[in-house]
Amino acid sequence: MYDLVIEPTSYCNQSCYFCPQHKYRLRNKTMSMEMFKVIIDSIYDMRIPIKLINFSGMGEPLMDDLLFEKAKYARKVCTKIEFYTNGALFTEKKMKLSNETMNRVYFSIHTDTPAEYEKYSGNKFEKIKKIARSANRILGSKLIILNYPHGSIGRHLGLPTGPTHPFHNWGDEEISKRTGSKMSGCQFCGILEAIKVRVDGTISTCANDWNIKNDILNRKFPACRTCYNYKHFKSMISDHRFNDYIKMLKGLQKRIHGH
Repeated sequence: MYDLVIEPTSYCNQSCYFCPQHKYRLRNKTMSMEMFKVIIDSIYDMRIPIKLINFSGMGEPLMDDLLFEKAKYARKVCTKIEFYTNGALFTEKKMKLSNETMNRVYFSIHTDTPAEYEKYSGNKFEKIKKIARSANRILGSKLIILNYPHGSIGRHLGLPTGPTHPFHNWGDEEISKRTGSKMSGCQFCGILEAIKVRVDGTISTCANDWNIKNDILNRKFPACRTCYNYKHFKSMISDHRFNDYIKMLKGLQKRIHGH
């Protein structure tokens, strides 16, 4: 069974120093409902088993006005649905819709102190604190607050934070210098376990392909050789464990863009 990661939009309401979103080739696009239905219908018709659907990518999912409609339609292939958000656009209405359509919401705050948060996000910390507390009240255990890089902001929010990891640099030298991070992979992706569909309907498996250097359909992944998955990937290529997986992805890509 696979995790299905869909990038509903590549618009973002923030310009964070640790994110390459401003360099993304597919930035400032939103996946149409028509395209989204083709993706879900193709997966359904191909009987690809999906264990989880995650709305995330190089954009803020809450900038997609059709996010919750897409979540409802996605139940055709899987009922376990979640999304990642920076939280700044999380109104009470959207919290209630999330409670109705999502199984989990990951609320990401990248900071150790309120001052750091305000510097990178452009938002007031007291505002995000109020939003986080409202989300906690409405979503309860469905809400997971992720606090990069050290998980210490919880005491300022008055809320618990979930497990996290240090910043990763997306394989980008400039971001590596800004963050001081040598970790190019997120350490949570599972090769052969995920299908990622970008905002334009093209297929990948890794968030690190923001610069389109990776090409999973032609066995070129990952581009950043320091990714912790690189040696594992190379071994799978050599003993042909990727064959059926690649065949499935190519079939899905053909269906999506054959309409």
